[in-house]
Amino acid sequence: MNLIQKKNIQSEDIKEIVLLLNEPPFKENITLVGLDEMSTFDLGDLVFKIFKYLDPDININARQTQPQDIIFQVTEFLKILSYDVEFTPDWENGLLNGDRKIIYPIYYFLLRNLTALK
Repeated sequence: MNLIQKKNIQSEDIKEIVLLLNEPPFKENITLVGLDEMSTFDLGDLVFKIFKYLDPDININARQTQPQDIIFQVTEFLKILSYDVEFTPDWENGLLNGDRKIIYPIYYFLLRNLTALK
């Protein structure tokens, strides 16, 4: 499987992320500004919403799940999906803190490869 992945997300990629989030099956109705203004929890919940689409058994809530459980579940699922990144402590901290340099590449990978990953 030849999956599309980017480590450095540019403004055009963010526009594509927003476009893909606004299309079925997600229909998020968000804007570039709206995505940029999302809280850490909302960014996480959006990742989990995409995960749930790919695997209906996944049920994670960013506000109600312990940080170590979020890290474990996200890294394990991304590994299963062949997401190519070093899962370092800095990466884990970025994930928990809603660092867009960590989160946006995840969105990009999941959304660009949605059909292949399903």
